Amino acid sequence: MFISVNVCILIVFVEILVLLFIHSYLPTSGKCSDLLNRTWLRIDLRICFWNAAHIAVFFALCYFLKPVSFWDHSAIFAIGVSWFALQVAANAVWPTAMLSDPQLQRCEDVSYSDPMKPKPDDFLYNLAGQFLYLAYMLPVALS
Repeated sequence: MFISVNVCILIVFVEILVLLFIHSYLPTSGKCSDLLNRTWLRIDLRICFWNAAHIAVFFALCYFLKPVSFWDHSAIFAIGVSWFALQVAANAVWPTAMLSDPQLQRCEDVSYSDPMKPKPDDFLYNLAGQFLYLAYMLPVALS
């Protein structure tokens, strides 16, 4: 397996740090003034910093872990699944006033109507990071 135990421990540690950041940062930012949740681009999906961070993190995971097989990429995708599950569990254990806040539903230019809850769209951004890595590696593979 291309992911060692030490790398798994590091990934879990980073996930916990990000979780602590999210739960400490979001309640202090204004409801509609969260700069990280501001929509930058609208196609069929609204894209904000958090979405771009998903793409960047999964590109970086691929870059540093160097997946070569479908199963390697599946393991990286599983990191996103574990993050999603960890965030859902954290929201159940560590509720905040921001969860399901009706004021956020009225914000016009935010991507997450409830930034404390992960969206299924996150998986698309995770995959986008992996596909970006594959596109980045394509010239190397062809040479």
